Amino acid sequence: MVGPFKTAPGGYTHIFVAVDKFTNSIEVEAITSIEPAKATQFVEEVTHRFGVPNRIITDVGKQFTGSEFWDFYQDNLIDVYYSLVACPRCNGQAEHANGIVLQSLKSCIFDDASKYATKWLHELPHVV
Repeated sequence: MVGPFKTAPGGYTHIFVAVDKFTNSIEVEAITSIEPAKATQFVEEVTHRFGVPNRIITDVGKQFTGSEFWDFYQDNLIDVYYSLVACPRCNGQAEHANGIVLQSLKSCIFDDASKYATKWLHELPHVV
């Protein structure tokens, strides 16, 4: 998860980022709130497009430790591995993808922060 950003039209403030370890493809989705239901919905959409993963590595944010998220994992037989936020090397591929998305958004949008700061949502598909 990357954020928080300035609130974009529609109330979007954060994005979820998923990286496939084998293809290095990046999936992103803008969200309005950080909740287990939103995280579950994002992972469910990714699994519908690419299939159910054997394992997911994530941080220990509240959106990834809620009971709804755990129920989804158990129902789909997905192993969950948590990495500490303080140890980005454990989840390096995702951290690298987050950095790429952030740097690209900054270069596209934040030339004049006061004028373009809420337009990150419009630029997000072009960045990915």
